[in-house]
Amino acid sequence: MNLQAAVATKPDARRIAAAQRLRLRRLLLASFGWLMYLGIAAYFRSTGALVLAPPIFVGIAFGVLAVNLGFVVWILSGLNLRLRDPSFTGIHISVAIAFLLGLLWFAQTLLSQDFFLLGLIITLLFGSLKLGLRELVPIAVLGYGGYSAAFFLHSHEVGLTVHDSVARIAMYGILVAWVTFFAAYVSSLRVRIAERNRELRETTKRLREVATHDGLTGLYNRRRMDELLYEERDRAERARSPFVVVMLDLDHFKRINDTYGHAVGDEVLQQFVCRVSAEIRCIDRLGVDSPSGDCSRWGGEEFLLLLGNTRIQGGARVAERILRAVSGSPIPTSHGPIPLAVSAGLACYRPGESVDQLLRRADAALYRAKRKGRNCYVLADDPKSVPGGGKGMENPRETGV
Repeated sequence: MNLQAAVATKPDARRIAAAQRLRLRRLLLASFGWLMYLGIAAYFRSTGALVLAPPIFVGIAFGVLAVNLGFVVWILSGLNLRLRDPSFTGIHISVAIAFLLGLLWFAQTLLSQDFFLLGLIITLLFGSLKLGLRELVPIAVLGYGGYSAAFFLHSHEVGLTVHDSVARIAMYGILVAWVTFFAAYVSSLRVRIAERNRELRETTKRLREVATHDGLTGLYNRRRMDELLYEERDRAERARSPFVVVMLDLDHFKRINDTYGHAVGDEVLQQFVCRVSAEIRCIDRLGVDSPSGDCSRWGGEEFLLLLGNTRIQGGARVAERILRAVSGSPIPTSHGPIPLAVSAGLACYRPGESVDQLLRRADAALYRAKRKGRNCYVLADDPKSVPGGGKGMENPRETGV
């Protein structure tokens, strides 16, 4: 896997892990509800209100616990991610209703019917966490249909007349229908809130792009680069690692704007950024949080390059490549090819100095490059200019800036 793919995979891995934790919490919540339900059933069985033979009650209890434990293992293993619904809410609810119908069938008392409906209502409300009306209605019909069939088959054993049985079934039918539609309404609210949250995240992301990036080039603006410079300075102080800033300024750019217009000037800026980006190492950070790096627009035609974990010699090699790439061939524009050159000033961070001091040294080196004839770079720490992409005689050494 290449570096870009690895970086793209990390957010997906974090998102999947967060979703798995949420599914596990929901499942543990459902398991806790089952424990409470079985505890109440055990109490009513001890009082005789719920008639269940010990083997049947123990079988149902162990079956419930085993199924929930199996679901937990399923999530922890990650095998649930192969399902269309990794939360398997529909499967979980269907199994729960099967256990409730078993309890209703074997516990032939009036309380068992009320107890079943209590479990059915809780199950439908639990389903609202994931399922919509289309999924909840079949589950409600299955549970209520099983309840009605068991009720009619055992109505004589609990001492109810047919009229009373029909009345209870109708009354509970209204209750189940209301709970089903209420759960579906809660589910629709959840979906709408999730959609609003997604839109809010996208809007926040767009606002952050606007606040931290230059609109013309898509690069970091000065405000964001300031933040990166302070972060790099703190990292350098902690790890004692060097870094270099390179101040770049297009030579005679005002002449291009005056001659060809600002639209062509914008094209030149964009093409310049493309050429610089191609010369930056993967670990360099010119204003974009990406492995390939890009350029930070510091001013109108001024750009700032931040080279992390780099000494001045490495910065000089980068500046050499940039000068060659920019001046090596004219810039293609809608008005035709336009020759372009760039001057650069480099400064390596000195332990203990401020970001402003570092930038002042780089800026002073840049202006020295301008005074020396442009199309060259000057090192603030070991000052010399290199004209024309390294071709020609180097100027004599001077005192540091």
